[in-house]
Amino acid sequence: MKRVFSVMFGVVLMASVASAQQPPGPTGLAAGLRTSYNNIKTNLTEAAEKMADAEYAFKPSPEIRSYGGQLGTSRTSTTCSALRSRAR
Repeated sequence: MKRVFSVMFGVVLMASVASAQQPPGPTGLAAGLRTSYNNIKTNLTEAAEKMADAEYAFKPSPEIRSYGGQLGTSRTSTTCSALRSRAR
């Protein structure tokens, strides 16, 4: 009986400690969108820094945009989205 009580007490204690911990940061839709935006911005910046300036005109095939054109389009759409969300 003592063993069962000890196990039950341990489980309740662990559950209460786990539920008392706060999340690592703000939660919600706005925080998720902000995190996503920052991740995309970081990825695009790192991709642009890794590519040599001479290679920005690279096109895998004639129908596809150049590397620089694709980065420019991504940057423009991301900036427009950020501005629209701030205006509201």
